[in-house]
Amino acid sequence: TTYVLHRRTTQLQRCYMGTAKIKLTDAILRKVDDSVKRINDSDIPGFHARIGAVNSDGLPTIKFYFYYRFGGRGGTQHNYFIGHHSALTTSEARDEAKQLSGRVAGGENVQLSKVKDKQAALAKDESPDVNSLLDDFIKLYANKTLKRPEEVVRNFDVDVRPTIGKIKLHSITKKIVINKCLDAITERKSPIQANKILSLLKTTFQFGVERGEMEINPLQGTKKKNIGGAEIARDRFLTREEIYFFFNWLVKSSASLQVKHCFKLLLLTGCRAEEMTLAKWSHVDFEKRLWFFPKENRKGQKDQTKDHWVPLTDLMIETLDNLKSAFLLIGSDYLFTSTAGQIGAKPIDRSACAKFVRRRFTGEVPELTMEKFVPHDLRRTIRTHLSRLNVDPVVSEKILSHELAGIMKVYDIHDYMEQRRSALELWSHEVSNIMEGEK
Repeated sequence: TTYVLHRRTTQLQRCYMGTAKIKLTDAILRKVDDSVKRINDSDIPGFHARIGAVNSDGLPTIKFYFYYRFGGRGGTQHNYFIGHHSALTTSEARDEAKQLSGRVAGGENVQLSKVKDKQAALAKDESPDVNSLLDDFIKLYANKTLKRPEEVVRNFDVDVRPTIGKIKLHSITKKIVINKCLDAITERKSPIQANKILSLLKTTFQFGVERGEMEINPLQGTKKKNIGGAEIARDRFLTREEIYFFFNWLVKSSASLQVKHCFKLLLLTGCRAEEMTLAKWSHVDFEKRLWFFPKENRKGQKDQTKDHWVPLTDLMIETLDNLKSAFLLIGSDYLFTSTAGQIGAKPIDRSACAKFVRRRFTGEVPELTMEKFVPHDLRRTIRTHLSRLNVDPVVSEKILSHELAGIMKVYDIHDYMEQRRSALELWSHEVSNIMEGEK
């Protein structure tokens, strides 16, 4: 036996073309030379093993196949994958090859049968898919705990359902989620959105684990730096010269009247665009010169945000009056009413300002010839210029509706409303000077 094995091993070592023909056994595969890439079994025509690269265990990767031609001499050729040597012995692979050979001889195209069986199994698989988990997450978590569940719905509809929605939960893996879903977002140059979807899916999959719909969270341990990249805090703000340039350009631009007024009020108030676009006329008290932003319209976790008031200045009131007059006949409840669909029934898109300005920075010849910025940078703009105007930092933070830091958050509950009013009056005066071109 030792002599025969030695003779067969020598036969393999004498293979010069990377292919050998010999009866496949586990002993032969253990002794296979590095130069051999394929061994055709000498007993069963078509049965063969392919030897690949060495794996992490220091052993070559070996796969068993059954090659056959179906339909006679001019028929189709097929390579039926039997399995990995790590999962079955050579003897088991040989038995499978014998059965396959008999089925082919009996007129069955075994490769086609395999495909049909797989498709039938998938069709019968009624186990939950990612879409069903997303539905449960929205119904049982987002709608009950999040202030704006519609944002979750939108993110799922745009970036998750089209790519991995139909994949069964038992089949979902980290590689599938990253390759099919997250990489697709980064490839369209939206790394921050990719990180946002990563966080959302982490929470969703953990929800599935805790409800027993999944065994593990496939994204557990996945870091943003490996998806969209590390997020660096923005430091963009508009200088006096940039404010003058942009807002004079904006007046002549193709922006809707709603967007033009929204940009101006963002600059004057330091509010967030998403919150401002939800504003209603009932929130504005012209007599008390206060603009109310209810907590349900504001950024933050449900039941953790607070109402916010903005003292109105003359320039703000003038802008609001112009806006109201322009859409008086519509009779909408919203300051920035949509004129699409059922006119006046809803506000403009929360991202209307962001979309407008983003498009003006793109293209071969961008319309805006200044450093790129986003509407949120106007909050940093007002904060920076208030510091330049020597406004108390605490007052500036209150204007932006930021929580005070440290012990002040606990003990200082004063609203600083009069100080805020004075600071915003100072800022409005500064903006007026900027718009008129004063240096």
